[in-house]
Amino acid sequence: MVQWFHGASPKAQRWAVLLNLVYASLVVPYYYENSGMGLAHYAKILKDKPYVYGNHDMPHDAAVREMSAGEHAKSRVEVAEELGIKPVIVVERPRNTDAVMNGIETVRNSLGTCWFDERKCATGISALEGYRAEYDEEKKVLRNTPLHDHNSHGADGFRTFAVGYRPKQINKPYRR
Repeated sequence: MVQWFHGASPKAQRWAVLLNLVYASLVVPYYYENSGMGLAHYAKILKDKPYVYGNHDMPHDAAVREMSAGEHAKSRVEVAEELGIKPVIVVERPRNTDAVMNGIETVRNSLGTCWFDERKCATGISALEGYRAEYDEEKKVLRNTPLHDHNSHGADGFRTFAVGYRPKQINKPYRR
């Protein structure tokens, strides 16, 4: 599966997460971020990798139709699928701060089952390590909201993956 995240900044991030059935772990072979490129660029990056992908989880705004997509307005989902990026799953936006904080806890709980390629995921790992809460200078306490900085886009992308990931049930063979 591929976790896509388009932040408010011009940067766009992709986490690739693969399921390792032998070790019941999640393998994260690479993290990729870039800015100013269209979906065709990312489709080429995906096709050039030696992986078979499952779902492509995209954030809620991927369903919005863009007027600049040609004669008829198309959503990012439609454009992605035309480029061979499928199936696309649009992930619901967290409804409130509690949902975001629960998602952060879900990330913490999932990290123990993940294997990251340290070299190919260095920037993404740095984003996860640097993700932190806002600080209230007046009250001298951490707020219950993440700080929006250069780390937040990559970390939010991984949070969206962790919240949306549902392991597929593997049926054990029947034995007499």
